[in-house]
Amino acid sequence: MRGSIIMSHRGEIVVIGKFDGGNPQCGSDVVKVDDAAFNIYPYSEDRDDNYMFRVDIKVCSSYREPKKVTLRMEWRAWRAERYMAERDSFFLKHGDGEWELAKSHVEGNVTTLSLIVPPGETMVCMNASYNYETLQRYICSLQGNPLVETFVAGFSEENRNIWCLRLTNGKVGDEGKIKLMIVTRVHPYETASSYCAKGLIDFLISGDQSADKLLSEFVFHIVPMPNPDGVYNGLCKLTMENGFDFSHGNIQTCRDKAGRALLDLVREIRPQFVLDIHSLMDRERDQIGSSDERLLADFMELMPDQVDVGRRWTVLLRKYITPREPPGERPHYSLTSYCVEDLGATSFILGFSWFGRSFEAMEQTAIRALKALAASISRAH
Repeated sequence: MRGSIIMSHRGEIVVIGKFDGGNPQCGSDVVKVDDAAFNIYPYSEDRDDNYMFRVDIKVCSSYREPKKVTLRMEWRAWRAERYMAERDSFFLKHGDGEWELAKSHVEGNVTTLSLIVPPGETMVCMNASYNYETLQRYICSLQGNPLVETFVAGFSEENRNIWCLRLTNGKVGDEGKIKLMIVTRVHPYETASSYCAKGLIDFLISGDQSADKLLSEFVFHIVPMPNPDGVYNGLCKLTMENGFDFSHGNIQTCRDKAGRALLDLVREIRPQFVLDIHSLMDRERDQIGSSDERLLADFMELMPDQVDVGRRWTVLLRKYITPREPPGERPHYSLTSYCVEDLGATSFILGFSWFGRSFEAMEQTAIRALKALAASISRAH
């Protein structure tokens, strides 16, 4: 069984990363110094320091009493020192308990985390875990809900499901409804976007009056995990080693099955608006952008800087300008670019950070953003 371990009866501690969503998954990247200390070498498929924020390991103790463990994580990104200040916080979860935060010590390109582990299994993650199996279970929990249609839009290179959820009020005809597509978690390390997707879906099916109104005015298509292989294999940015990057690759020329599946899906849906939700490692800023300058201004009026959690917006894009080169000749031609140029859609991008936010706060932030975006879209219509 993947991720299973065998420990002696006298008591020992083992660290593993080879499981759904684990990082590092290679056994040689976890080095046992002694029974209370381990050297960890987080894995990145391309050593891009801008995306190398992934540690997902299980610390397993067969002792009968709590034990102190030191995890020394050496980052081998291209320029690891550039973001070391952001590599100082970790999510911990003992067994089936609640997630809690732990601080570490950063020096050079090394993060040292000391913690007390109780008997059993303790998850240690830089970003709170949300793996492929978690999504599978969540999709199953939605079966039978009259507001949600779940279907597999395609398969990844390793034949994992790429799910799409269609949400609307079926009692109201689709004619005149606005088609809004929401894509989250294109980059595997960005788990906050998965919690945003779950928060949005739970809100839309909650029976809340404002949610019911949205379902009567919009047809939502939500793709919560377009890159299941990257998530499952513990990657940071791509679909596989030397694989596809949904944000920076060319969706028209890519041969990756996941990329082709999403391209086919948007051609079929032909969304009028596409919302791309990311998560990021930034203590002070969230990200925002749109191909429509007026829509962006309306949104920021309705959802200004979130000073309550010490954050301000960084605007990535105020207006889309079509490049001169044909799409097939560009190194970068993202899914949202395709929707704008080929389908006439309006793109919108949001990026949120875990810093300063609880799980509830993350979900509520996503809900506020959806309400603000929907209101801005309705103004335009």
